[in-house]
Amino acid sequence: MTSLLIQHLITTTLLASLVWVACRLAKPAPAARHILWSLVMLKLLIPPMGEVGVSLPVFTATTAIQQTELNIRPALQEPLPPVQVTAEQDWKPVPSMPAVAIPAAIKSSTTSTKSTVSTPAESEPAPTIVKAPINWHVIGLALWSIGAIAMAALQLIRWQRFTAQTSVSAVTPAWLSEEAVTIADRIGCNDVAIKICNRLSTPAVAGVIKPRILVPSALLDRLPRERWSALLAHELAHVKRRDTWWRALELACGIVWFWNPVYWFARKNARDAAEHACDAWVVWAMPEARRTYADSLVDVSEWASTPNLPATAIGMSAASRAKLEARLTSIVTGSFSRSASRKTYIAAALLLAASVPGWAIQEKNSQQPTRPPSTESTKSSPSTSPSPIKISQAESKVKPSVTAAKSTAVDSATAEVAKSLDEPITIEFDDEYVGNILDFMSGYVGVN
Repeated sequence: MTSLLIQHLITTTLLASLVWVACRLAKPAPAARHILWSLVMLKLLIPPMGEVGVSLPVFTATTAIQQTELNIRPALQEPLPPVQVTAEQDWKPVPSMPAVAIPAAIKSSTTSTKSTVSTPAESEPAPTIVKAPINWHVIGLALWSIGAIAMAALQLIRWQRFTAQTSVSAVTPAWLSEEAVTIADRIGCNDVAIKICNRLSTPAVAGVIKPRILVPSALLDRLPRERWSALLAHELAHVKRRDTWWRALELACGIVWFWNPVYWFARKNARDAAEHACDAWVVWAMPEARRTYADSLVDVSEWASTPNLPATAIGMSAASRAKLEARLTSIVTGSFSRSASRKTYIAAALLLAASVPGWAIQEKNSQQPTRPPSTESTKSSPSTSPSPIKISQAESKVKPSVTAAKSTAVDSATAEVAKSLDEPITIEFDDEYVGNILDFMSGYVGVN
């Protein structure tokens, strides 16, 4: 699991770096940038599927060892060639031990005087306490789950607060509704309901399935009517582009990858690109109102606060000075396309397809050990059958092994002693003790 997670993070980071370089060098339209950065967040939600193996040659020392083992093993498995002895062997039999008979009286005394040695019982080892190793995978998964639940709870709380703020509404002016219908027809989106909220601090678009435009009542009285056309066009552009759907993707990605810097970087760039794309729609729908739209953005940024909106609500909040200047410059002098081209969608699909599969690096030895021909084929060929070996008389003077000689001597001595135990004998002692004799005999015969 850890290797899969690391592989996923590396792939996503490389994809985000590639998108950043493409946006810096190619300078695509804002809609294209928004698609590319949304693609990075989509990749975060798609784990690696399948594996593409890449074989790399690896030179190891075990290759030569395996080759040597395969070369030696058949030689060990081959049977030894038959040996034909052509000379008489002058082996001499090993002299057996002299037969000694022990009378029954000595046997009984030996048995009665036999002492038993008691060995102290081995003390049981003290039980050792083995500490269980810390399972960092379980701890990390638990912390990850707690963070995800906290992020989901935070979004739920924000949505409840946002619902409470928008519950108190006022009557929508007729001129505002008519202006929204006219601009919606020009942009090419369906009619969207407009709601005037008394407790809202910024214009916003909320709702994934049925989006609606929310207008603060205080801002409605503050701005003149001619400036509301451009502001409505901006909000309707969000509906046309289905930015609330992309915000739902952002919400799911934020719950899972709240700790990943790549997510926060992609979300920031995607939101900025979405605002610039909506500005491009306003300039396309109302080219004569560039200056008016720029002044309206300045007034809204000065009046509106930075609310804690839920992820699926898009609001025009107070932006930083650098961001606001960049937007005003693109509105007044820019000529960006309002939508992404077909090439952008094709490139995004290719990038996603290339980043979905997992890449597994497989090690492959540079030299595969080759198995020599089997011994069965060697046995079957008559030309290679081993010929009998003749041993000369000088070579035949070979002593038997020490182990076999000892075994034969012990067996014969045991048989002779067992036979002589039943026959009475007479033993004379010359300055020797019976105990020493018994110890001597027990060491070789095994009386005890």
